[in-house]
Amino acid sequence: MTVGFFLIWNKYPRTSGRQKFLYWGLQIAGILLLVYLAVIFKGGSAENPVWIKTYWWGILGLIGWAYFYSAFIYLFARSNLTVMIIALVFFNLLNLADFTDWLDFLSGIRKYVWIVGSGSMPAFTMAGVVALVIYMKLRDRAGKWEFLVLMFGLAKIMFAFEFGTRPLWGISKIRATPAWIGI
Repeated sequence: MTVGFFLIWNKYPRTSGRQKFLYWGLQIAGILLLVYLAVIFKGGSAENPVWIKTYWWGILGLIGWAYFYSAFIYLFARSNLTVMIIALVFFNLLNLADFTDWLDFLSGIRKYVWIVGSGSMPAFTMAGVVALVIYMKLRDRAGKWEFLVLMFGLAKIMFAFEFGTRPLWGISKIRATPAWIGI
């Protein structure tokens, strides 16, 4: 599977002619390899084998979905810091809404369509994306100290969020409480 990923997403040199078709061929081979592995996959037990299906993703799956959401937003926003901050605030508010039981009316569809960790995991990854975009915008016209001062200012906001929500739900990584996200 890893070979398939490398074949698909390797950064091939920009060429033309036969080499270009060779690189396309390698990418197609990677796609076919992943499709083949998906077709032959068997999960479950020997008595009850199953094909690929959705169920508990595990921590790596949750992280992967969180990165997917954040990467999609980043690509859509095209370095628009306002959009990314709105996404970060949305994921934090979604997590708050989940802990206040405001989203209970969605319990019927949560099993099928839900934002990973009720917004907690994407909130973490979006915070990193926001920090990256701020850094990219400041690196050419400001010094590293301005970036650090801004990051410390944002950290103060997140700690204030943590201090405000901690008395309500505590700090818990397992439950992905709002205070944990704030920290």
